[in-house]
Amino acid sequence: MRYRVADLDETFQPVQPGVRWFDLAPVHVWRFALRGELAAWPWWSDRLTTGEIEAVQRYRRPEDQERALISRGARRHLIAEVCACAPEDVDLGVGLHGKPSCQSPRAGRTDLEFNVSHSGAWVLVAISMRGAVGVDIEQHRPVEEERLVADCFSPEEAMAWRALPPKDRTAGFYATWTRKEAYLKGLGVGLGKALDRFSVTVDPSPMAHVVVHDDDDPTATDRWAFWPLPIDGNHSASLVVAGRPSSVCRWEWPGHESPVEA
Repeated sequence: MRYRVADLDETFQPVQPGVRWFDLAPVHVWRFALRGELAAWPWWSDRLTTGEIEAVQRYRRPEDQERALISRGARRHLIAEVCACAPEDVDLGVGLHGKPSCQSPRAGRTDLEFNVSHSGAWVLVAISMRGAVGVDIEQHRPVEEERLVADCFSPEEAMAWRALPPKDRTAGFYATWTRKEAYLKGLGVGLGKALDRFSVTVDPSPMAHVVVHDDDDPTATDRWAFWPLPIDGNHSASLVVAGRPSSVCRWEWPGHESPVEA
């Protein structure tokens, strides 16, 4: 299976050899392309635990195995680079509501948080050295947008979405959806918080000033920063970070150590 990519955004850049990418900004997002094959299996599987390999192999379709393989391998590889340790020494755990966390890599960075999302042709890995982080990507698919807006958006979001020109509603739907999912992932609450209990900006423009208004946290607007993640014409993605970092770096894989060149 080959994934369809259109209007690829070029703002994600490869890391040059010898560059300590994790020193260049407090927050980073890596983009990994899925090719619908398992050519790089040996390279990635060397970075996984036995339990992770078994979890990957439980998927029946090659494209699902590839997605699981890269999702797990990428986070271990990147965290190991940040912590200057071997991938197998990265101690990954799971929080109260299922959010993956970095417990205690041997080289010891206690301020590191990460989040992973995948959909369609891409895997995204977000890494923050300054606090909680959430990332979400969604492939554009035919869905009942009106029903989902009515069921999952707040009244304010639904009103703003219906006020968009019809040609912008699909982009507005996915922009809002990924912002909401990224925020929930940043909070680490999973499905424990209702989607209509908070509102985000609906404007799909990459230049939009995105804010969140949370019924359960009046300080959320000031505590969380949203960053646009243009991917391509078939996917939407959003990043949310606690603490309002000054910059975010966006990196493209393959990197200089990549097993498969694009």
